Amino acid sequence: MQAESDPTKLGKTIATQNLSDNLGMILAGGYAFLSVKGGISSSGMFLGLAIGVALIVIFLKVPTRPAGR
Repeated sequence: MQAESDPTKLGKTIATQNLSDNLGMILAGGYAFLSVKGGISSSGMFLGLAIGVALIVIFLKVPTRPAGR
């Protein structure tokens, strides 16, 4: 992400990347906390996390239809 960024906006690019990384870690930590409190086994928790990540990747990779069609 940083290599493809405009050199004049590199600071904003790094800040945006750090924000998204931190939000992802907070969400994963919250998921792990709630899984433990809910009594889910560690293998079940990691399986759920893997499924969640796979769904997000599929959502980001599937092309959207152009508007008006």
